[in-house]
Amino acid sequence: MFIAHISDLHIGDADKPGIANLNKIVRCINSMDILPEAVLVTGDLIHLRQKKHYEACFTELNKLKMPYFTIVGNHDEPNQLKEALAMYCPAHPKSEMKDYLQYVVDDYPVRIIALDTYAEKHPNGILNDEKLEWLREKLENNPDKKPVLLMIHQFTLKTKLSFFDSYAEEWFGKFNELAARHEDTIKLIACGHLHNSLIGSVGKIPMISTFSTNWQAYFDFKPREYLTANKLPVGFYLHRFDGEKFMSYVVAVPRECA
Repeated sequence: MFIAHISDLHIGDADKPGIANLNKIVRCINSMDILPEAVLVTGDLIHLRQKKHYEACFTELNKLKMPYFTIVGNHDEPNQLKEALAMYCPAHPKSEMKDYLQYVVDDYPVRIIALDTYAEKHPNGILNDEKLEWLREKLENNPDKKPVLLMIHQFTLKTKLSFFDSYAEEWFGKFNELAARHEDTIKLIACGHLHNSLIGSVGKIPMISTFSTNWQAYFDFKPREYLTANKLPVGFYLHRFDGEKFMSYVVAVPRECA
């Protein structure tokens, strides 16, 4: 199966090409020779929790020809996003937790598990004990050892990028330890947050951060106080699952979509 992977739409970020770029991405995905079965949207659908922008965001996402699955980023808020999904995308999977947006999709050869790391005033989020326990149960209650894809907003490894590493959270280690214990079934961890593509591994599990559909960031190997936008082509990831493992491809949006 093929799964497209986008992230960090940041609709409502002033002076950024949010809706225009999202429109390009949607048209590109819809025009692929082999249509993906699903699209992952790994958080930050809007900017600074300005919920009025969800309508424009979902108007574009609803043009996709296949189902899409969203998670909460640090610029979203769980209850706001759940309300927006109920209004603009009622077919989207419902949360299995009252105060968070966490759910499982079991309609494909891969089980998709969506996690909610939102925590106010924590740019790198928090996966608290309640959320981790829910994840542990979903991973352990898998008697047929169905392959698993995890969706999580943050990249939970050291990046050597000064902006993101300065906000490293204690929960990163707990999440990585739990995931590594299930490396026989977890085949991919898909995330965003970095406004760029980074690839790492948790045990034997590949972890891939996809590009922002809005704007890419300079790599800040030298310390910077804030992220700085870098003018790069619009792109996304396409993950192909062959029944045993994922192969992941970078897709640059072609001129006919731009």
